[in-house]
Amino acid sequence: KKFIGVHTSFMKAVRFILSKGGLSKAKVAVLCGGPDWPTSVITGIMGLPLGEMLYGTLPVVVLIFPVIVAAGCRLEVKHERAGDDKLSGDDRWYSQASVIALAVSGILQCLASLLAAYFAQLI
Repeated sequence: KKFIGVHTSFMKAVRFILSKGGLSKAKVAVLCGGPDWPTSVITGIMGLPLGEMLYGTLPVVVLIFPVIVAAGCRLEVKHERAGDDKLSGDDRWYSQASVIALAVSGILQCLASLLAAYFAQLI
């Protein structure tokens, strides 16, 4: 318990949010934007219902999707060489799309983490 920091004020707020019945915006924000491993462990320690926790974690697909798009676009780049800035039309498009998708992914993850922190601070 000490390793996951249950004694910290943030994790106490997370524990309080997760212990409330039903699904709320705060619970979904903590499940999707909170620290992965400590949040999962604390749900197990508290004996919270698995189905509800998994259902509350489903919106994480929105966070994962841009990374999948970026990886798919990177796989489509056929003729990229180290130090070579000359890409064909399709390769250039896929390369730029992957960079944009990764940027979107980073922004979404930051927003999810900030939202989890916001709801934890309200407690």
